[in-house]
Parts: sequence; structure tokens; C-alpha cells
Amino acid sequence: MPGEYFRDSVLHKKIIPFLKNPENVIEPKEVTFLHDCAPCMKAMATQELVRANVDFFGNNEYPANSPDLNEAEHMGSIMKGGVEKLIEDQPEENGHSHETLLKCIKKALKSLETATHLFVNILESYFRRTEAV
Repeated sequence: MPGEYFRDSVLHKKIIPFLKNPENVIEPKEVTFLHDCAPCMKAMATQELVRANVDFFGNNEYPANSPDLNEAEHMGSIMKGGVEKLIEDQPEENGHSHETLLKCIKKALKSLETATHLFVNILESYFRRTEAV
């Protein structure tokens, strides 16, 4: 993704306002933005924009290979496990179709809508995970 588009359309218009809105986060001043070291995020202009608006791990602070610090990695793993279980439960003749995959993904996503305990557990374990890295 080109850096300028990422800064203007994603960070400036979506992510930064979301992170600063107290309706979305418990305490906006305590938010730390964690990026994935994609080229558009590592660009100096992007680093300056984020630094001016929210706390975050800069390029020189970012822990190497840190999936333990990325909540999306945990949710992705939970989602993948849920989809795999649903596919295993499908009849053999339907188990590998595109339609079955989409149906299982939608069902797994729907099940996460009420699974607030998963999100609470992931967030509550964050500080323990940062100490381990």
C-alpha cells in the first residue's frame, strides 16, 4: 500500500480518530498503537504522523518478530481454529468447497460477536506478554 494513501486514508481518517475517541477505547491517553513494520508504516512521514497523535512503538523500538504482542495474531489463531473445526464437521463432499469455507468463516465470525471473554483475556494478558518479550 502506498505510504501517502495509507497516511491520508487509513491513519488520518480512520485509525487516529478511532484511537482518540473515548467511545472506542477505555482511556485514549493510554493507547499504544502497534504496527506490523509494513513499508508504508516504516516510512518516516508515517512515523512522524503517528508520533504526533498517539503513543506507539517506533521503528527503532519495535520488538523483532513479536506476534505475542499483536492481539490480531491471537484473534486470527482463534478464528482459524474455529473455521477448521467447522470445516471438519462438514460432510466429506462439501468440506473443501468455496461456499463451505465462506459459510464457516461467517459462522466463526458470528460466534465471536458474543465472545467478549476472549477479548478480555487477550487484553488482560498483554502486560504479562510484554514482560516476556
